[in-house]
Amino acid sequence: MQIITVAQNKGGSGKSTVSKLVSTGLAKRGKRVLVLDLDSQCNLSSRFIQMDISNSAHRSKVPPLHPEVDEILLEDPEWSGRSSTADFFYGRVMYPYGTTVENLDLLPGSGDELPQVELVRSTEVVSKVHEQLRVGLRNEAFAEAYDVIVIDTDPSKGPLPTSALRAATHLIIPTGVDPMELEGLHGMLSMWKAENNRRSADDVLELIGILPNKIRNSVSTQKAALEDLQRGSLTGPLMFPGKLSLRSAFSDSDHEAIRFASVLDLPASDPARQEAQSVVDHVVMKLEGSRHV
Repeated sequence: MQIITVAQNKGGSGKSTVSKLVSTGLAKRGKRVLVLDLDSQCNLSSRFIQMDISNSAHRSKVPPLHPEVDEILLEDPEWSGRSSTADFFYGRVMYPYGTTVENLDLLPGSGDELPQVELVRSTEVVSKVHEQLRVGLRNEAFAEAYDVIVIDTDPSKGPLPTSALRAATHLIIPTGVDPMELEGLHGMLSMWKAENNRRSADDVLELIGILPNKIRNSVSTQKAALEDLQRGSLTGPLMFPGKLSLRSAFSDSDHEAIRFASVLDLPASDPARQEAQSVVDHVVMKLEGSRHV
């Protein structure tokens, strides 16, 4: 089983868009895919299922009742009827949700509970957060059920993104090319290197690539910044061969009103479809050549 974390510690980089594209693309290739949403905003979750709104003061997005709740309760009468990625950190049994994408299941986020996970005391963060996802995912039950797990994270350097890096076998770093986004990119590269410094040689976190996203092709400063990334001695060898441009097709497919649309279903001649297909092809190539199987 391979575990892909999509991470960037600056907001607005399009992590959820990339997570949806990669997970959907792999599922369309016949891979059994589980998507984990570790972002308390639950944007990725909303792109696959209809989330509920909690009664908390923040009116957060929370998972709906599981569609198989009645059947599951017969086997597990203590279950609440809802599952989320927060369950990894609370030691609860999890029941993924099916989606309309064949071969793709989802463990949604919880806007109420995920923020609470990060409030553990600093002396307990390693044992209660950093290692929990890795321990929870690397077991036979998940390996038997899924070929690939895709994890979307919140835009920070906090305990939950660290937990997602710790659990992963592979990493994708989406980035724009504005100055603040490039600052986030270099911060993520530092986190990737730090994670590998603590790992053994046979458990390296493999970087699938830096993925330029939301690129405005008509803006000369953006084109120049992208070329600098592609030619850079540090970043050049780590780049995806293509990019995702700022196109209405990507934002339209992410809109909750058309929750299940995918740019991969557009005509083969469509530029957005071609860019998306190039991204998925590169991910597949990297996974097939990986030491992690």
